[in-house]
Amino acid sequence: MKLKDSELREVDIERAVCLYARTQGYLTYKFTSPARRSVPDRLFITPDGLTLFIEFKRPGNQLTKQQAAECHRLAEQGCNVYVCHTIEQGRRVVDAFLDPEHIIEELKSAGQELSAHLSRAGHSPPH
Repeated sequence: MKLKDSELREVDIERAVCLYARTQGYLTYKFTSPARRSVPDRLFITPDGLTLFIEFKRPGNQLTKQQAAECHRLAEQGCNVYVCHTIEQGRRVVDAFLDPEHIIEELKSAGQELSAHLSRAGHSPPH
């Protein structure tokens, strides 16, 4: 039985995107930092060595203020940071980093989504 996006738990989305990324040659790591709470859920490394962070959320759930602040902090340092609410969003981010011609449009879209998340949490979007 296939679940609708609205029925998926965060862990289901995270697991599916990580599995897909590994089939595409990515390394995936659960990202935790004892000294910094609210870091994104996962660190992804492409076959070419590019890195990106993804915070997974159930559809309709938002970043906490602390998560938004940490995503903003990473983005300000030039890191690739994304928030994915569905398996499809996660797959699009993974695919974008494998296709140089597709990456610019996909990153613009994902950056707009991150900016919207940061704004809703009360933080200025990265420039």
